[in-house]
Amino acid sequence: GKGFVVQPVGGSAPVVLPYRSGRFGSSLSHSLLVETLRGHCVAREGIDYVPHACATRIEGGVLGWEDRGEPRSTFADRHVCATGAKTVVVQRGDVVSFGALPRPATHRLARLDLVGAELPFEGYRHIFVGGPGPAVAFRIAPSVVSLWLDVPLSMRAVREGDIGLVEAYAPALPSCLFDPFVDALRRGGSAPARVIARQREPVPAGQRLVRDRRCRAVRRGGAGACARGRP
Repeated sequence: GKGFVVQPVGGSAPVVLPYRSGRFGSSLSHSLLVETLRGHCVAREGIDYVPHACATRIEGGVLGWEDRGEPRSTFADRHVCATGAKTVVVQRGDVVSFGALPRPATHRLARLDLVGAELPFEGYRHIFVGGPGPAVAFRIAPSVVSLWLDVPLSMRAVREGDIGLVEAYAPALPSCLFDPFVDALRRGGSAPARVIARQREPVPAGQRLVRDRRCRAVRRGGAGACARGRP
């Protein structure tokens, strides 16, 4: 991608925020990204890929994990952590713990793949404000634009084919996305138009969130830890 475009409310001109000259980003489906990363790990010498392992903690260079419920451990000089969206990474001194904390949801995320859609600025990630929550659109394939909607909990439940999303968010979207948006909802659960509603959880007290849902860095006191997107 080339950067970001923010569309303000009130019909103001879009704010284009390109990357620095020579810098580019990339947008693709999450499953393809994970499949590619796994393939490189399996093919690389020196990496033992354990598909069903679940990391539990790192202490003094020792990584602890569970493999189908059986506790295991190993030592390494460097650890690269990749966790799920519901996993919390907390560091206290030289101890890093992984786990899910019960936290109240703050809102939901609805995702649709818009087939045949065009973007006002191709190659950019678009952010539209003016709806009940922000909407983000970006291309993930030559004929597919991924649309993410931030849906407040106060709105009624999001269902597949829920036309209420059109009524709430269409005023904030450009006309080039309207028909693919409606078409995706009308096709309901048939791929690739399935609507996925997910609850987003706040950052626990004492931590600060940096970046977005899929790449987060949380800090507690003077220590920090980084967690990337779900494998």
